[in-house]
Amino acid sequence: MTTRPLQCTSAHVSPAITVLTVQGRLDAFGAKAFAEACEAATRSASLRALVVNLDGVTYLSSAALRVLTLALKSVGARAGQLTLCHVQDYCRGVIEIAGLGAHLPIFPDQTAALAQARGHVQHLAVNQGWGQLEQWDTPNAAIRVIPGLDRARGVVEIIGDIQDVLRANMTEAQVSSKAFSETEYSIGCGALGDQFEDYYPIMGEMITIGGTMVWLPTDGHDTPDFLIPKNASRAVTLRTCFNASLTGGFDECLLVEAKAPEGLAIDQLYRLVFESARARRPDYRGVIGLAGRAEFATVLGAGIRKSPIRRFQPANGQTILHPSNITDWFAGDREPRWRNVTGLLCGLGIDLQADLSAFDPAMVDLAFYRHPDNTAGKPHLLHNHAVVFTALPWTERPVDLGTEVMKVVDQGDFCDMRHLLDQSRIQRAFVGISYTQEIRRG
Repeated sequence: MTTRPLQCTSAHVSPAITVLTVQGRLDAFGAKAFAEACEAATRSASLRALVVNLDGVTYLSSAALRVLTLALKSVGARAGQLTLCHVQDYCRGVIEIAGLGAHLPIFPDQTAALAQARGHVQHLAVNQGWGQLEQWDTPNAAIRVIPGLDRARGVVEIIGDIQDVLRANMTEAQVSSKAFSETEYSIGCGALGDQFEDYYPIMGEMITIGGTMVWLPTDGHDTPDFLIPKNASRAVTLRTCFNASLTGGFDECLLVEAKAPEGLAIDQLYRLVFESARARRPDYRGVIGLAGRAEFATVLGAGIRKSPIRRFQPANGQTILHPSNITDWFAGDREPRWRNVTGLLCGLGIDLQADLSAFDPAMVDLAFYRHPDNTAGKPHLLHNHAVVFTALPWTERPVDLGTEVMKVVDQGDFCDMRHLLDQSRIQRAFVGISYTQEIRRG
């Protein structure tokens, strides 16, 4: 019997990043074609990261491992990186038994591998030219701009409708199950759990950041819960009735240092980004996504007290923000809940002074609303959530957002999760900015 010839497809994500997708048996015969493909991929002088997708490979031989080792040396000679993704169990076992597991990083999917590749390339670029970074100097903060890499259009994908949350009008049919990898940076209302009646009546504020999901159950205990997945799985998913997810990566990262001892308010940070974007970003449409790590001087939070489902709907027919309902439905801080802590934040902002004609108003209304503790008299609408950890040492030259997020997740002592009020203040932050081009259904 003649087996199907090995197929290798090369795709250039950017001049510095190539993805090599392999299908077939990587035996001694197939390794010859694999070697030619790897040699062609590593021939480019600009290559700094090679991702090898082995989703279609069920057999891996020593000959193929030799090809990978040679490719690793070739890429490493220029400070580059080789990573694998979608490695099936048998192939993973071969890599481990050959003692190459420590040298060939394996990621569950191509999205995760590319995120690592982009971070590595960005790290190289910044370290070679940190002193040449664009800087803004404002009365409130000093900001360095780390440019992004080639990426997809910034899109906000919406599940559900924030207006249904505000009317406590959610039904069983409106609850979606999403894989953690599908909502890497997102905020919303949701829960974790297997049995519907275990999580449906206690859904609350939620955030996913760097793949970690944290939520605040509305069970009366005011105690957040979280899950940090280490492997991709469809068996455990997050449940959400409303979710706004940032997709397409980040156009640039900002290293922010507040000048005042009390720190920089969250709404001041957004205003600085809005003002700068109007002047320097031709792709600015008036909406941004923001996510990253911050050292908080003060944290003021809020959260719904009840799951926004129809069975709990206010009897007076008004929204949960109506003065007659808000005390029963919302808990909000008047004084800081936390001081001098490390946090991860994710959110959206809309600049009401910008030309918003690029967006369908109906889509905008799916994601934004006027929170009574945030929006009085302000020329913008913000919707942010944050996870709080005990204070961690700051990285003086952060360059990769994903790495900084995972440092906090892996090293920090978890404290809290809240809807983040605009008055919260940061001393410094490292945040990714997505200049949103589209808001659409997820």
